[in-house]
Amino acid sequence: MRTSETIKKIVLLIGDIAVFYVSLAAALAIRAGSFSSESFWQHFGPFTVVLIIWLVVFFSFNLYDIFFFRSFLDFLGNAVKTMAINIMAAVIFFYLASTLLITPKTILLIQAMIFFFAFSTYRYFANLFFGLASRSNTLCIGAVEQFEDVIKEVSSKPQLGYEIKTLLDIDEEHASHEQASEMLSGIYSIKILHNHIDIKELVLEEKIDTVIIEPVLYDSHDIIQKLYECLPYDIEIISLATFSEKMLKKVPLGAISQTWLLENIASGKHSFYEAMKRVADIVCALIGSVFFGIIWIFVSIAIKLDDDGPVFYKQTRIGKNGKTFDMLKFRTMRTDAEKNGPQWAGDNDPRITRVGHFLRRTRLDEVPQIVNILRGEMSVVGPRAEQPKFCEMFIKQIPFYKERLLIKPGLTGWAQVNYLYAASLEENRRKLQYDLYYLKNKSFLLDLAVIFKTISIVLRGAGK
Repeated sequence: MRTSETIKKIVLLIGDIAVFYVSLAAALAIRAGSFSSESFWQHFGPFTVVLIIWLVVFFSFNLYDIFFFRSFLDFLGNAVKTMAINIMAAVIFFYLASTLLITPKTILLIQAMIFFFAFSTYRYFANLFFGLASRSNTLCIGAVEQFEDVIKEVSSKPQLGYEIKTLLDIDEEHASHEQASEMLSGIYSIKILHNHIDIKELVLEEKIDTVIIEPVLYDSHDIIQKLYECLPYDIEIISLATFSEKMLKKVPLGAISQTWLLENIASGKHSFYEAMKRVADIVCALIGSVFFGIIWIFVSIAIKLDDDGPVFYKQTRIGKNGKTFDMLKFRTMRTDAEKNGPQWAGDNDPRITRVGHFLRRTRLDEVPQIVNILRGEMSVVGPRAEQPKFCEMFIKQIPFYKERLLIKPGLTGWAQVNYLYAASLEENRRKLQYDLYYLKNKSFLLDLAVIFKTISIVLRGAGK
């Protein structure tokens, strides 16, 4: 495995160097109005020093780590940080080297902008190519039910670069998940093996490159000892929680504990982010009020014409730290929709009006929540605000569900754009995995990713 990973790193390095010099040539051409080879070679030497500095920073921030590179969002987050450092380093270099014949202030800025765009694009397509062209043979070790979601998602995303071939089931009570085993082996052609298997022999026979292990097995001396015997064969060993978080952007409930929550979901380390996010929420809400003002009028008229009744729908929801508030939405259901109490909306729900179907698909029914954002009850990005009846049920039946109440609910969120609508207890359990990922990794970059995904869903009418 090491040889192939080294080749990939070399390809990335050569590509980055090529992108750097091409962006320099483009910047010079834009600045001068046409390309000049004389100007290029005049800048070549000083900018080569800048390139060396940038490459050192890239290596320092793991931009040549193939594992993290497979996640484009992680790569982009690191790329933004490194480019900020790189630009500052280049400015300092040219300031200290003031005896140089060039003082490329504008050229440096143009070159950095072109480089970042071309660099990100190149890395994105390189990621797809590496994932599809060279897939890592993967062994899973743990209980079948813990790996069911991972196997489904990895099988549907070959660009991640993993091919799960075998699952070593260490659970002694096989009967409880016999159906899941049959499904995985039948649909996904996964070989299901059971206890007392020689892991080293299995790694060699199956030519395994990567082992994903259920975290609870780190306490098993026997399993850990067998994995130690595999180290000479240069395999990559990853915990299920780490793999799901880095590759699938969610946190599996069965792979974490209260200790994990205490270590990873602390509000103190996000205090500056929280303060700035409130400012961003207010700005976005004010801009949204202006942008959606005309739409607001037309939607109101359409609702009245389609099903005479209130334009807006006010519903009690649970906010941050369990505090209740009245959430405002455009009405999408008949006025008697909840005469029998709160209930989930299903596909083709007869309670939804004709205009309501359109509003739900385009997410326009959520627009009035701008008012809740201005009041400070909601944020632009966060977990979905749930009704008290359902929230109480979920807290009792889904582990760690209460933790999603540590932050404000959002107009949109990481779980909403990845899982869309949940209409059952099991679906809400799966959706919570994305909420926990957001709680741990919340940042402006992740918020932007959610917003862009939401815009895509709205434009495609892919909501529910």
